Amino acid sequence: READRLGAPSPLPGCAVALTTEQDLRAAFSLLDHDRLGELGALQARDFLICAGWCLPEDVLDDALAAVLSKSSLPADARFTFDQLLTALRILKKDKDNIGAAALAEALLGVSTEDGLDMGRLQEVVCEGKHPALSLQELGDVLEAVGIYDEEQSPEELAARILQEVCQPPSAMRTPSRKRKHTDAACQAHSTACPPFRSADYQRSLFEAMGCAASTAEIPIDLQANPDIEKLTVFDSKFVVPEGKNMMLRLKAKIFSFSGDSYKIVDANDSSKVVFQCLGKFMNFDEKRVICDGERCPLFVIQEPLMQVDDKQYVYATDSDGKPAQELFRIGSNFGNTSQYTENLKNAKGDAIQLRGKMTLVSMKGGIWLGDVKTGQPIAKVCSPVTYKDFLPDDFDRNEYIVEIPPGVDSALILAMVLAYEQMEQSYDS
Repeated sequence: READRLGAPSPLPGCAVALTTEQDLRAAFSLLDHDRLGELGALQARDFLICAGWCLPEDVLDDALAAVLSKSSLPADARFTFDQLLTALRILKKDKDNIGAAALAEALLGVSTEDGLDMGRLQEVVCEGKHPALSLQELGDVLEAVGIYDEEQSPEELAARILQEVCQPPSAMRTPSRKRKHTDAACQAHSTACPPFRSADYQRSLFEAMGCAASTAEIPIDLQANPDIEKLTVFDSKFVVPEGKNMMLRLKAKIFSFSGDSYKIVDANDSSKVVFQCLGKFMNFDEKRVICDGERCPLFVIQEPLMQVDDKQYVYATDSDGKPAQELFRIGSNFGNTSQYTENLKNAKGDAIQLRGKMTLVSMKGGIWLGDVKTGQPIAKVCSPVTYKDFLPDDFDRNEYIVEIPPGVDSALILAMVLAYEQMEQSYDS
C-alpha cells in the first residue's frame, strides 16, 4: 500500500527506517491525539512528521504542513487529520532529503570537546531555552537508550550511532547494555527506554536540541560582496562593511542580560577593535536596549511595546541621550520563532526593502537574506566560533557566536536584526 511507503528516507546508508508502515503511523497519530478529536494541532502535527522518521529543521516541517493548507506559513491554530498528514509526508518525500551523518556530526561539534561530548553544554541546549526539548531526567533516558555516555568518541562516530538508533528505534523492552560513566546526579536515567515506536521527544532531543533542527544546512549561505551599497545602507555609510574581507562581529548570547556598564561588540579577528557597544543594565535603568557605535554614541534603540499581542521588536532612531525618537522598522517572527522578517524597513534613500532571517542561537547557526530565503541575496551569517576554529583566536567561550557580514552591507542593520531576534528568544524564556 502507498501509505506503507510514506516514511522518511533513511538518514544512514544501508540501514532501513523501521516502524513507518501505515499501522505504525496510525499508532503515532493516536498517541499524539490526546483529546481524541481525530485531529492534531500544529505542534503535534510536527511531532507526527518526526515520528515518521524525518529529522529536519522545524521550519522545513512547518513549510510542508503549511503547503497542505495552501498557506505560505503555518498558522498557530492549524489542525490536521491523519489523511492531511499523509499528504504532508508525500510533500516531504517528493521535495526533501533527510538529514545525513555529515550534518549531524557538524551539529555535534557544538556540544563536543576534544575529549568527547560536553555533557554540560548538551544539557544546556536540550534542557534550557524557550522550548526545552527534554527535562534533565528525560535527557538521561535518551542517552541511556541510545547508548551515548561521556566516552571519547568523534562527532562522526556519535552521529553514526545516533542515526542507527533513529532508523531502528529502541524498544521499550530493551535494557541498556552498560552503565553510563558520568556521575551528574541531575542526569541519571530511569531504566525504561523509549516507546516501541519512533518517539518525537526522542528525535527532538537528538536533532532539534543539538542544533540540526534549526540549522541552515539545507540552505546555502554563500556570502558575496554587495554591489548595490545604497540599497543596503539604512543607518549610515560609515557602518557599511568596506571592500576587502568580510566583517566578523563577536557577540555573547543573552547580551541584554549584561548587568555592567556596557558590553563591547568587537571584531572577532581583533578583540581590541570595538565596533559597537550595548548599554548594560547598570547604565540603563529604564530597561531601554540602547545600541551605540564604537565611540559609545547612541545609534538605535530596540523596544517591545507593552500590551502587544505578538512579540515584535521595534527599532527606533535615538536622540543624543539615547532616548527613542523616530521608529525605523519592526522585526517579527513566525510561529515558533524559527523565521524572522522586517516590516516598514526603508534604506537611507527611502526605498522599501525587506530582510528575512532563519536564525537560532541554540545551535548558533543561521542567516539573513535580502528578500526571500530561497531566492534572495544572503547578506549575513550567524555561526559558532567552532566553524572558524582554524582562523580565529581560541579564547572564545561557549556562549559566544559570530556574525559574518560581507562588504557593501550595513553592519548596524544586521546587528539590529540579530539582536531583535535574540530579544524575542529571551521574551519567550521569561
